[in-house]
Amino acid sequence: MHRTLYLTILSLTAALLISSCGDSSTGSDDNNNNNQAPELQVQQVEVPQAMQTSSDPKAQQTVSYVGIANSFSQYSAAWTPPQGASNLAKASGVNDWSYEWTTGQLTIKMTVTETDDTFQWRIVYDGTLGGQTFDNWTYMEATRSKDGSDGQMYIYAYNTEKVELEWHWMVDDNDVYNFEMISESLRILVNANPNKSGQVEVFNMNNGAYLITFKSVWDQNGAGQWWEYDGEGDVSDNGDWDV
Repeated sequence: MHRTLYLTILSLTAALLISSCGDSSTGSDDNNNNNQAPELQVQQVEVPQAMQTSSDPKAQQTVSYVGIANSFSQYSAAWTPPQGASNLAKASGVNDWSYEWTTGQLTIKMTVTETDDTFQWRIVYDGTLGGQTFDNWTYMEATRSKDGSDGQMYIYAYNTEKVELEWHWMVDDNDVYNFEMISESLRILVNANPNKSGQVEVFNMNNGAYLITFKSVWDQNGAGQWWEYDGEGDVSDNGDWDV
């Protein structure tokens, strides 16, 4: 299911491993400075345990889609500079932190910028890796509100300015966690309630537009209902599962 997207995530994860592993640095190691850059922390969507272990195919399908939406967590290590990375800690009047490290002939730079309401992260490649030359190519970008209530993250296609994967999240006034993942071929929307009940909607690219293909809702115990849609966006099948 969605094998192309899985392969995309795997290829981008390979770039992630490069980002999170450095073999040398320039400048002084100041990673113990009290004025450290904030970490990018994003809440994952959780579903009831009974739903995770259910043998029902549609419950499993729902858990799988939530897992794809949660795949951003594979990139969390990239936002933490490796030990030994040079660190220009934030100083008075300076609105960003800068880190730099190298692996082979590739230099990796990370900046964290503070605005009045947000923190913004960026990872840039400069140099050569595997015969490919990068000229300050932006690999990943993210923004999070200071109160943690919303944010977004973007990963770019290899050595291009095209967004390959993106995630958006927001916690509303009722503490409902609204989460969206978008790729070139797939869009997943998840609404997760504090009691672990929720809803997922899945859209596939069809003639230049995202068309709904699957929807499910589940309660706090993990029991749920599901709907499948045809090429016109109409319900073609539906049912439920119990736990």
